[in-house]
Amino acid sequence: DEVDSMCFTELYTRCQNIASALGNSQISSSILDSEEISELLYIAYNRDESELLQFTKDAHFERLGAFAYSEEEGTYGAEHFEDSIDQDVKLQRLDILMAEQSEISMNYNSSRVGKCYKVMVDAVMGNDLICRSEFESPEVDGEIIVQGAAGSAVVGEFINARILEASEYDLIAERIL
Repeated sequence: DEVDSMCFTELYTRCQNIASALGNSQISSSILDSEEISELLYIAYNRDESELLQFTKDAHFERLGAFAYSEEEGTYGAEHFEDSIDQDVKLQRLDILMAEQSEISMNYNSSRVGKCYKVMVDAVMGNDLICRSEFESPEVDGEIIVQGAAGSAVVGEFINARILEASEYDLIAERIL
């Protein structure tokens, strides 16, 4: 109904505002643990999972991490809301959500094939360089794997790379000089 739709619209707008303010960084649970956001998430979480899935489709997040809810002592949510959903149901919902997000991520990554980026070398693994562009946060987002380029750059160095292939989370690239 209209109230439910407004709830998701408000949640989406607030998430966009938080993401804009933080830029390309992680959103920690403490940032989301305000009274208003907790109430919106609680409503969303306890509604029909198809509404939350539709919200995810509509928001079209390039990257999304999710987890099955569990109470965290001392948080607003734990102190004010009952965790009444069975763990198996939570895990089923999480699987459905992440399957949808996997498709969204794959589409986004596929749109990057053929494009060139300035990337920073984070590590050397075998014959490959593990890199990230300005669009990937370290340790939480996928990696740009520059194949066969080990020995041509050192950790911390910036190089140019062309994206050759995409997977749901990582990109395969070649070094361009």
